[in-house]
Amino acid sequence: MAVFLDLEQTFELASPTVILAALVARVVGGRLLSWVRDFFRDRTAEVRFQGHLSPIHLHPNGTPQGSVLSPLLFNVLMEGLITVDYGPGITLLCYADNLALVLTRRDCFTQADLALSRLYAKCTELGLKINFAKTKCLSFGLRPPDFPNAAWRSSALPYHHPPVSGEAKPRSSILALLRQEGLSRVATLALPDSAIYFTDGSVSSDGAVGAAFVSGQLVESWRLSHGVSAFQAELAAILGALRHAHHHHHHRVIIHTDSLSSLQRLRSFSLWDNIFLLMAIHTFASLLVRRGATIIFHWLPGHVGIGGNELADDAARSACSFPDVTFPLCPGPSHLICILTATIGRLSLEDHRLWVTEGSRSATWPHFDTALARSGDEFMDAAGIVARAPFNILLRTVRDYPPPR
Repeated sequence: MAVFLDLEQTFELASPTVILAALVARVVGGRLLSWVRDFFRDRTAEVRFQGHLSPIHLHPNGTPQGSVLSPLLFNVLMEGLITVDYGPGITLLCYADNLALVLTRRDCFTQADLALSRLYAKCTELGLKINFAKTKCLSFGLRPPDFPNAAWRSSALPYHHPPVSGEAKPRSSILALLRQEGLSRVATLALPDSAIYFTDGSVSSDGAVGAAFVSGQLVESWRLSHGVSAFQAELAAILGALRHAHHHHHHRVIIHTDSLSSLQRLRSFSLWDNIFLLMAIHTFASLLVRRGATIIFHWLPGHVGIGGNELADDAARSACSFPDVTFPLCPGPSHLICILTATIGRLSLEDHRLWVTEGSRSATWPHFDTALARSGDEFMDAAGIVARAPFNILLRTVRDYPPPR
């Protein structure tokens, strides 16, 4: 795994005091040290624009850009970051003000927390500032790395369906049983000091996506980027509830959701897809647990008349009609593969029908219209479908279905 960081305004914020201290540690002294100190002292600048001069500005920090000595002095400062012991199997690479923290062990997520804390402390000591907006994490390898055990992960309660006899029962009777047990479980968990959230996600027929949570009289909802999956919408709603609980310092948090797949993914914590949402959920849940909070994830049946769940569903469907996207999110790789596979299949059939209409002899070959989806008796994977798709179909796919912004 690698964490890529950018230092904000490094050349402008470099502390002369820290650089001089680093030179002293390298046994630089006498006139050379005095000369470097004078090099930093009383530096001023002004700008001439259209015949006018700006006021004179004093620059107490930073290395003078354009000077042949500045890169050397800057490297002396950055050496303070490289010499820090970040732990076994961890290396910090630097190029100018760009950093890469490389972690090579299987428990890299556990190590990353400590290594980043040490890096942040050292940057603060050296007067450097990390630009968190440009900080990115990238995981390498065929298997997802091991994630540390989270105290909240085992709190997703199993749901046992109500006993139903072997006799056939009307659908309304089964829904009533589900509703009765769901309400019973909700009431059992609702202690006086609990912050109770009902979450849900929704996808409209035109592809608009919404997510929402309901907590008492509070309703919060967001419109997600067009084209993301219903599974991502469910995770986004859970993330919104956890974020709200964290900001309001709740000590007992109960999250009810009708998405069993979301709870299963959170329990297994597979990192091959939807990494941003899963990592964000883990982060807020971990912050709550570290503060002494208790988190309970509870699955309940959907669309059986449980009040909070129905309100969350209505709010999520209403969010689909918001004029603007309020929760930007990219579709997950697995969802994109499904969209691409379906699109290529549809376009290939359209081209086949056109070739039949034009009297193409090759269009009458047996099973030509399914050749892209089958290889012998085995279905091909998405990569094989794309590899065998005619180039004109791929061009039309990219043209008609551009990547989400």
